[in-house]
Amino acid sequence: MGNPDLVFVEFAVNDAQTDSLQIVRSMEGIVRKIQKHSKQVDICFLYTTNTPQKSTIMGGEHWRSARIMEQVARYYGIPSVSFDYAVARLLREDKLVMHALKDMDYGKRIRFTEDGTHPGDAGHAIYTETLCKAFPNMIKKGRVMAPKSLPLCDTNYEAANMYDVKEAWLSSGWEKKENSDPYVRPFREYFSYVASTNKSGEKIHFRFRGTRLGLFDIMGLRGAHLKVLVDGKNVKETRRFDKYCTYNRMSYFWLPELPEGEHTVEIVADCKPFDKMEILQTDKKIDMGELNKQEVAIGKILCVGEILD
Repeated sequence: MGNPDLVFVEFAVNDAQTDSLQIVRSMEGIVRKIQKHSKQVDICFLYTTNTPQKSTIMGGEHWRSARIMEQVARYYGIPSVSFDYAVARLLREDKLVMHALKDMDYGKRIRFTEDGTHPGDAGHAIYTETLCKAFPNMIKKGRVMAPKSLPLCDTNYEAANMYDVKEAWLSSGWEKKENSDPYVRPFREYFSYVASTNKSGEKIHFRFRGTRLGLFDIMGLRGAHLKVLVDGKNVKETRRFDKYCTYNRMSYFWLPELPEGEHTVEIVADCKPFDKMEILQTDKKIDMGELNKQEVAIGKILCVGEILD
């Protein structure tokens, strides 16, 4: 993590449809982890916006995710900066296009995004200006807040951890791909290596104590299926391939919440071929050699609790 002086926390758009309890658990977990690392670090919440929020912000309201996050901010005395007002003002003045079509001429109006979510240079300039204007006020009103001993939510994710996949957990058909491998190299800042297999039935087996478990992996053209068993019960079957897998990217998923305690976990690879082109439905040129591969590639085990093995 290093030793930053200031940490910005921004998930308002990503968590737009997330369950309210999950938002509180996650945001509070982040805050408490930062404060546990250092009591001297300043924290600031940022609330970004996108096209689905347009009517809400033009009505002078915040999107639900931002409203929920603000509860955590207020509990811990954390300042927050919303970009809603600046974007809404420009929309009302007809000076901004929220979702600009790439080949369309909008005259002098600001092209905020070209995909409805991710700002371009002009959109980021609005965010930057808003944040710069907020700093003097935050500094003027700022005060030292002692870390809270009691959490806002008892089941927050302060105990969340990420673990490398240990070789001792792997059946014989797995390969340890170092982050120098071309497939893993783009994600070397996040994965020191991945556990990889192209053989159905290969397993990862370990125990943990806690309430939640997830996987952090690579999705892309090689994507395959896997299933997860907890305490001998099949709790998740998932295809690590979707319509966006024209390129390789990091992804993750969580299992359903579990009772507090010790649990045995088994991850099973399913690398049988399936019709990927039907899922992609794209006109982009595809590397068919990569597409015809079936590979599970797991970089980290996510855990609210601790791994026991």
